[in-house]
Amino acid sequence: MNFPVFDLHCDTVYMAYQSGQTLDQNRLHIDLARGLQYDKWAQVFAVWIPDEWRGEEACQKCDAILDFAHQQANQFADRMQIVENGADMVLTHHPLAMRP
Repeated sequence: MNFPVFDLHCDTVYMAYQSGQTLDQNRLHIDLARGLQYDKWAQVFAVWIPDEWRGEEACQKCDAILDFAHQQANQFADRMQIVENGADMVLTHHPLAMRP
């Protein structure tokens, strides 16, 4: 598809983690396979946790979900990367960083 897409599904990583799905292909709102159908696509996955998780439980679950996100980025490194700063963002604009 020939139009740019910028999407902010902040619960996708959480939902994939909870349901045992991957970010590559899943039954959620978005996945890498569907997103890469667009010529220009930027996806923001945030680590989101439910409000009822508090204290140490919230920290442990957040760490586990963040670890899952990093594992997914490593597993699907040809299609996604974790952006932690401005320099990482610049690298994603290189054509080879966007497609295998």
